[in-house]
Amino acid sequence: MKILGIDSTADIGCAALCENGKIIAEFSLRSGYTHSATLLPMTDSVLSAAGLDANDIELFCTAAGPGSFTGVRISASTLKGLAFADDTPCVGVSSLAAMAEPYKSLRGIICPVINARRESVFTALFRVDGIAPPERLTEDAALSVYDVAAALEKYKEENIYLTGDAAEDIAKLFCKDSGEGGATADTSFVNSPYHAAPMILSPRAGAGAALLGERIYLSSSDEERKKFTSDALSPIYLKKPQAEREREERLKGADKQK
Repeated sequence: MKILGIDSTADIGCAALCENGKIIAEFSLRSGYTHSATLLPMTDSVLSAAGLDANDIELFCTAAGPGSFTGVRISASTLKGLAFADDTPCVGVSSLAAMAEPYKSLRGIICPVINARRESVFTALFRVDGIAPPERLTEDAALSVYDVAAALEKYKEENIYLTGDAAEDIAKLFCKDSGEGGATADTSFVNSPYHAAPMILSPRAGAGAALLGERIYLSSSDEERKKFTSDALSPIYLKKPQAEREREERLKGADKQK
């Protein structure tokens, strides 16, 4: 089965082609949040490199959120557009689970963290044993960086790997005597069980979405597979858009002044 996976929910945009559990080709680009201009060209490049086009894809997968509100919409809308023409099945997966997927060769706890602004992150915890796919330990949630640190205390006897565009924010709470500026994304955290996940695996959430989506689809019954349509694909937000939150705060302020 030829599967295309994409992700634009955080700072790195990704597109990957997978087949039978293996990565055939992938493209990633860290360019801020300009995914509306880069995701489709990346997708075209991956398909072209493999000598394929969208009509050859048997399953489309995307990281459907949580993440950047705009990025989540771009991932979902791009996948819907690709899948719609031939009514190809498509699967939306957790962006956090897709981020954890490439780290299954490690042993310990994987903690993906996506910046959710205002000292909060989107996160979930997964355990990996070096062989099996990541085991989910917690549901996706929007937490303060301090709540993440508290949640990780439970697992401090294991190796804990942080990955994602908010990893450094979390790392600052753990690092001691690491020098000016604290830890960086490609160093181990000093005097702690926390580690930076290998940087080479960070930009692979597109492949993670494809591999995870394939497992979900193949493990579903024939009846369940009928529900994997472009119409049924829904973004995962967890939080309201910033503009909506700011509007509600203004309205609350106005009510208080009355």
